[in-house]
Amino acid sequence: MNVRVLVLGIAALILSACSFDVNLLGNKGAGALPSDGDGLFPLGEQKAYFGGSVATAVDSLGNVYVADPSVGGSITVLNAQMATVRVLASTGSADGQVSSPNGMVIDSNDNVYVNDYGNFRIQKFDSSGTFVRKWGVSGGDVNNPFEFNVMSGIAIDSNDNIYVLNMNGPNHGMEVRVFDTDGNLVRKWGQWDDGVTCPSCDGYFDSIYGIAIDKDDYVYVGDYMKGRIQKFDSLGVHQLNIGSPGSGAGQIPNVFIGIAVASNGTIYVSQESSPPRIQKFSAAGTYVSELSSAGSSSSQFVRPWAIGFDRQGNILVSDLTNGFAGAIKKFSASETFIAAIQSGGNGNGQLNKPFAVAISKAGFVVGADSGNYRVAKWDADGNWLLNFGSQGWGNGQFTMPVSIGADDLGNIYVLDYDQPNTRIKVQKFSNSGTFIREWDGSAGAGTTITSSYGLAVAGNGDVYVADVSHAKIQKFDTDGNHIADLGVGTLAMPVNIALGLNSNLFVTDGTGKVFELDTTSGAKLGEFGSGLFTFPWGITVSPVTGDVYVGDLVANTIKQFSAAGILGSISWGGFGFASGKFSALAGMASDENGFIYTADNSNSRIQKFNGLGVAF
Repeated sequence: MNVRVLVLGIAALILSACSFDVNLLGNKGAGALPSDGDGLFPLGEQKAYFGGSVATAVDSLGNVYVADPSVGGSITVLNAQMATVRVLASTGSADGQVSSPNGMVIDSNDNVYVNDYGNFRIQKFDSSGTFVRKWGVSGGDVNNPFEFNVMSGIAIDSNDNIYVLNMNGPNHGMEVRVFDTDGNLVRKWGQWDDGVTCPSCDGYFDSIYGIAIDKDDYVYVGDYMKGRIQKFDSLGVHQLNIGSPGSGAGQIPNVFIGIAVASNGTIYVSQESSPPRIQKFSAAGTYVSELSSAGSSSSQFVRPWAIGFDRQGNILVSDLTNGFAGAIKKFSASETFIAAIQSGGNGNGQLNKPFAVAISKAGFVVGADSGNYRVAKWDADGNWLLNFGSQGWGNGQFTMPVSIGADDLGNIYVLDYDQPNTRIKVQKFSNSGTFIREWDGSAGAGTTITSSYGLAVAGNGDVYVADVSHAKIQKFDTDGNHIADLGVGTLAMPVNIALGLNSNLFVTDGTGKVFELDTTSGAKLGEFGSGLFTFPWGITVSPVTGDVYVGDLVANTIKQFSAAGILGSISWGGFGFASGKFSALAGMASDENGFIYTADNSNSRIQKFNGLGVAF
């Protein structure tokens, strides 16, 4: 399992509701959280809970279904006011679960069909969200229409026929497959353009991604490696080519594209890079203009992935930012920007995809507010105090702050990706956020850190960094001088670190285990947790009991262990946006009273529990 892919893919994974009452730092969730003063920051309700979007679909009531690809994927349902109301499918391979869904369509009876990309199948749900049936298996046999290799698009026509794009790697089959609502094959068409047999011929595809169907049931297929969109009738008879190779106006580069056709016949084509933009073509295929532009403001695009429409004809753009995080950008039918819908925010006291949390000796709470490229700080009562940092690569700036810690003097240490220099750096700040110094392990006997997601800070300022690339923990003093390498030969993929009470530390590892190491010699003192986690990520030790609490990034649960690694009876969480649930459970920390804080990444909040998993 690739740790970097996982961390870039952190996002909303949602399961059932939970009865635990919790306190929250950040926004309160609409209709999901207790209303009796539980929120430490009463900044108003947070409406939408999802990590990112690669596709949307809208039912007859105006509910918006969001395909979220993060950390395995999920399908989240928003109401017409764009507030999260339920989850259609969580991550997994069982019936009714999904893996990296990249699209869905809704028929005339509000049945939902999900392009379950990672499970190589189509799944059908009824309007209440009940699983109905599935079809498809993994395979590359071009003669078997129920074997899927790369399912690169889904669409539906006025007769409720479902169109699925499939690319077969081994045999290079490129097909549009049409099924009825029961999963029976109706027809298929398409040939692979091998560059020899019939180069750039109509009906031949090099690589296909993106499909749309207009009100007259004409079918538009993105043949992106050829820089064009091919238009067919519903029987697969070629009608028209739109676009040409290149990056100029009216041209389509060889990147993934999304296609949508408005009720007036206008064709919208998104491309996530080279450059990121949405182009508009007339019904005749003539280039007209661009919708908005590339940029970081709310109305601009970072990586526009897909396009859809709501019941009023408003345009819904799935725009990805960091990895699979992102927003849905909403424009009116006349292309006026309306709003950006996403979890979290950038106001004071708000969070946007926090990766980590830490507690200082004085009780201050600091969060690695990754989506806002900053650190946020609160007092022990939950009152917001300050933010520091901005997007960039200079001193005091961040590109992806993924872990955070504090020493007994209140100094704050932040682990961040220095992307231009392909390294990980530790930045040290005063308790007021003033930059002090930075290091990356390259000095002295250390090793340049190129991949890391966790650090821990001792009271005296010693810093422990989980060095994924070199499968060890690097120990530094408060000035960044290398002291020792720990866990060499024991660790395989160290992720996060928590300091124990007896000159020991605990490390979550990508192998599914937790290792205990001596903080001086680095010797292995024990291991536990094998077979109990999907992917252990966050970890913290209660200073009151010495119990170890381990968070599972994918399962979104917390398990309690004794200091000796014996599994306890306490566990809580699950996949969701209600209070006590998590969506991409990332970093964890404990305060001196044994309360546990969790960075609930895709829900853009920090939750606080006692050692039993309930409110204090």
